[in-house]
Amino acid sequence: MTKIKNNFWNLVILFEVLLLIKVIISFGIDGTGIYPDEACIGQKARHFAKTLELLSCKEIIQFPAVDPLPFYSILIAPAFLFFQSGKELFHSVLTINNLLICSLIFPLYYIFKDYIKNKSYLYLAIAFTLLLPSISVYERTWMTENAYNFVIVWFLYFYMTKPFKKDLANKTLALLFSIFGALTRPFGFILPVAFFTNEIINSKYKKIGLITIPFVFG
Repeated sequence: MTKIKNNFWNLVILFEVLLLIKVIISFGIDGTGIYPDEACIGQKARHFAKTLELLSCKEIIQFPAVDPLPFYSILIAPAFLFFQSGKELFHSVLTINNLLICSLIFPLYYIFKDYIKNKSYLYLAIAFTLLLPSISVYERTWMTENAYNFVIVWFLYFYMTKPFKKDLANKTLALLFSIFGALTRPFGFILPVAFFTNEIINSKYKKIGLITIPFVFG
């Protein structure tokens, strides 16, 4: 029990340190480089915060951008309840991004720990993963990749980590996150497809393992 508590508090400390680093970095961004996709996401989030309705950008205001799927706009909508515009709004959304990504410390610990036995190296691997440019670059934007990275890792945690493979509650949560993935990115539909395909194969052959996972990162 003491060991579990120590691991938990080590992860909390790592979470706080990484969150502080990311927030400090994000406050160095002025928010002038908003792209059409980001503006569309922001308008959908603003409308959802005010009305709890999910509309396309064309139904709200005209933007020369592909209409993104709604899950990320829902996640950042709380920022629009407190700020209407300006740097405060921009940085509050970036803070939500930082919270989403830093929360991945906890599932990554259980995903990595079977492969990295040394705790120091394990914590370094987690920190290195969350500081990778392929992840951290999106934290400075209002882009759906923030939510997609968040969804994928939690999906893997609930569905693939050993203690939870046969747990109905965790499979239900994995299914829920797979649906979130389908509501985040166009290729997110691969997550529920992988889930149901794997369940069918497992029920038929009683073989544990998640197939098609390499494709969910497309």
